[in-house]
Amino acid sequence: MASDIFLIRGRAVSENRAYRITFTRADNTYRIYKRNDADTDWEGPFQTRLLSSFGAGVVFGFEDSKSINFQARGTVSANTITLHNKDSDASITINFAGRSYVTLNQK
Repeated sequence: MASDIFLIRGRAVSENRAYRITFTRADNTYRIYKRNDADTDWEGPFQTRLLSSFGAGVVFGFEDSKSINFQARGTVSANTITLHNKDSDASITINFAGRSYVTLNQK
């Protein structure tokens, strides 16, 4: 997931287009969207990932949903995404400048 965040930020800058990743607890997925050419609406999702692809029992550690917006100039709406499974907790923190940091806590 952290690599997807890094790649989408780079894509936003290289294409001069805003992108968004939406994380949904209800179905344990995250979806990637991009702004349309007129910059008026979101297109997609053009990619959907299931948390189960990262291993059995992985779930988001927050209620409802969250989004991270990547601007064409490289800035990002800062946020923290938490993940849990039976053996560990992980946090991916994204700051305003688009840098992401992963923290892993073994249980």
